[in-house]
Amino acid sequence: ERLGDQRIPKDQGIPGWVLEHGEATASWDVDLDERISRKIAALLGYTVQSVLAAPLKVDGDTVGVVYVINRMDETVYTNKDIAPLIGITEFAAETIEKVYYLSALKDMVNMDPLTGVFNRRSFDNHLAKESERCKRYGHKVALLLLDVDGLGDINSEKGYSTGDEVLKNLTQLMRDNARRIDIIARFSGGRFAILLPHTQENEAEIVRGRILEDIKQQNMRGKGIPYTVSIGLVAAGPERIDELVHMGSDEMDKQKAIRPAATDE
Repeated sequence: ERLGDQRIPKDQGIPGWVLEHGEATASWDVDLDERISRKIAALLGYTVQSVLAAPLKVDGDTVGVVYVINRMDETVYTNKDIAPLIGITEFAAETIEKVYYLSALKDMVNMDPLTGVFNRRSFDNHLAKESERCKRYGHKVALLLLDVDGLGDINSEKGYSTGDEVLKNLTQLMRDNARRIDIIARFSGGRFAILLPHTQENEAEIVRGRILEDIKQQNMRGKGIPYTVSIGLVAAGPERIDELVHMGSDEMDKQKAIRPAATDE
């Protein structure tokens, strides 16, 4: 608890030595051990009798140090205690690796690898949960469906890498204008969705307007690849929440139908 709000340079004390050398160590004569940090010892508020430390390694890299101070039976740690501690840290490292890889696997299942937003499968799961809440509490849910106009032409004329940059740019603009509770997902190709819980249609219209304005200003400044998007907007309560995506798709198609005329003007 005494160390909870303290920030100590990683090169100090026994932990610093372990980080530098990547080896476990014990110290049972702290008064003579120059590796002991007097500053850390003073912060503890009790007498340091002996310490034991081992590196926590993941994929061969030291990511931390397990640092043990004073034995409960008031004897001192010695070199014979190093092996058990190493066994504990190796087990901990394996657990950390499993958690990391399971998390990475979960991301692969739920996230779009190019843009880093949710994929359609994950979106459907979020929509199902939000639909249940909507029916239970009666609040409205809004949906924006976005489609990059002429993405196929961009890919064929300027290459798929250019098209990928457009998609990543749009993703960032959506993130900039969405709330933390909003769900952003890529359906397929250049089609995206933003699910906005507890949102009225006029509130979602503000988000749509901001995204369109950001793209317009970006194009005017000549920043990046110029592109436009069509955005369908719908909002529904409990009575039509199950039709939300279908309604949004229809609205987006209407927007795409009128966009060429608006562009010609």
